[in-house]
Amino acid sequence: MIKQTEDEWLLEMSKRFPNLRKATFECPQCGHVQSIEDFLNLNLDTTRAYKDCLGRFRL
Repeated sequence: MIKQTEDEWLLEMSKRFPNLRKATFECPQCGHVQSIEDFLNLNLDTTRAYKDCLGRFRL
């Protein structure tokens, strides 16, 4: 595991994904893959895209 500050992580993510809306994250519990754009489309806080599963908000 790599330890990074949140700022370091955000910098790396912006290098990997030129369009941050398309950045995807997999829920470690259920395996659902979601993007920042998915959260935008539902008018949800986009900073939750890598912290919470979208399923928590769609129930």
